[in-house]
Amino acid sequence: MADNQRQELIQTAMAKMRQVGIRSVSIDDVCRELGISKKTFYVYFATKDELVEAMLYQLENDVNANIRNILKEKTVMELLLNCQKIIHNARDVRKIPPLLFDLEKYYPQLYKAHNARTRQYAKENMHIVLSRGIEEHIFREDLDIDKVSSIIVMMRETVMNMPLERREDRKTMEIVRYSIDIVMRGIMSEEGRRKMVEMSEKK
Repeated sequence: MADNQRQELIQTAMAKMRQVGIRSVSIDDVCRELGISKKTFYVYFATKDELVEAMLYQLENDVNANIRNILKEKTVMELLLNCQKIIHNARDVRKIPPLLFDLEKYYPQLYKAHNARTRQYAKENMHIVLSRGIEEHIFREDLDIDKVSSIIVMMRETVMNMPLERREDRKTMEIVRYSIDIVMRGIMSEEGRRKMVEMSEKK
C-alpha cells in the first residue's frame, strides 16, 4: 500500500509538471489532487526536490521501456525509415516542454544527472540497433559499435541543444540532414543501402 501511494505521488506530480512546469506545481497542489495531507507526503519525500528526482527516474524508465518495446516490434530498416521522418520534422523538436525548461533553469544538478542517464540509455539503445543491424545485414560487419553509438548520440544532442531559431533556418537543417545522411551511408552495407532505397520507394 505504501509503495502504491508513493507511486501515486510521483505519477500525479509528473502529470501536472508536464503541463505547467515544475515551479508552478507545489507540494500542496499534489496533496490536494490526491486528497492527502502534507504530513502523508513527507512520509515518502523529505522535500519537493526529492519528489522531482523520483519523478525524473520514473519518466526515464517509462520512456526507455517504450523505446525498448518499439525496438522489439520493428526491424532495423523500419526504425531507420521512421528516423528519416523524425529528422525531416526536426525543427519542431526543440519546443522545450515546461518540465524540462524549469529543470534546466532551476534544478541544474538534477538536469545534469538526468541528461547523463538519458545519454547512457540512448547509447545502450544504439548498441541494440547497431548489433541487430549487423545481424540483419543492414550495417557493415566491421563497425566499432561503441564508437558509432557515441557519434550518433553526440549528433542527437547537438540537434536537441540547437536553439529554436537555428532549427527554423532551412540551410542549417539541410546541413544537419546531410551530416546524418553521410554517417548513415558510412555505416550501412551495400545490401542495407539497396533495401533502404527499395523501402523508401514503396512509401
